[in-house]
Amino acid sequence: MRTIEQERARYNGISTSEAAKRIGGAVPVSNEHVLALLEDGEIEATDVSRAGAKRPEWRFSPESIDSFMERRTKKAKAA
Repeated sequence: MRTIEQERARYNGISTSEAAKRIGGAVPVSNEHVLALLEDGEIEATDVSRAGAKRPEWRFSPESIDSFMERRTKKAKAA
């Protein structure tokens, strides 16, 4: 179960465009790429749009981005 602070952090998370900047780092990725990762279940986000909105408004927690980056980071093998 999450604490109130954790829920607030999820709600006040990072927008799709900011997530694209953070995930992209030195090699930028598009908003569409981030949304495709979300659709594929590679990264988690919370829809903060109003009920009945025509399209979702996603927020990505810093933890979600960090978790995705950790899973996708290739580590050098020990010699």
